Amino acid sequence: MECALLSRYGLLAVTGPDARAFLHAQLTNDIANLPPDRSAFAGWCSAKGRLLATMRVIPAPEGFLLQLARDLAPAVAKRLSMFILRAKVKIADESSSRAQMGVWDVDWKIPDVAWEGSDVKVRVGEKRFLMIGPGVSGTCAASEDAWTLEEIRAGRPLIMAATQDMFVPQMVNL
Repeated sequence: MECALLSRYGLLAVTGPDARAFLHAQLTNDIANLPPDRSAFAGWCSAKGRLLATMRVIPAPEGFLLQLARDLAPAVAKRLSMFILRAKVKIADESSSRAQMGVWDVDWKIPDVAWEGSDVKVRVGEKRFLMIGPGVSGTCAASEDAWTLEEIRAGRPLIMAATQDMFVPQMVNL
């Protein structure tokens, strides 16, 4: 088992009774039918259809967590909030309140999304998991660059400030 603490990712919490419908209308993946034990990878696009962010959407007991590039989290939270209108949705940047760890080369027999209190384990590939939450801690020998390499090998694109508004979803295999 290898692990790395992840600092390049931010985290948004989208909560409220209308969170599912709101995200379904905003993102490139089907959030309306996303089961509570599965996560989805999605993009958020501009009116021109270019990616403003890519994110892992994780169902949570009170709504959803969105894992995206940390440098985009505050701006995405602010801009997404502009589209709430009358929906009963709240968006909060929780990047600093929940630690994130990537774990790979491990064969855990758990559902794709497994909550333990306010911490969650999320399967993101074969023998690859995210651990997110205030209780996530540990000593990891691997660097974040090793996790980044695992993400590249898995074909997961990460739109960040430097690449924002440059690609349409099809260009990054979404």
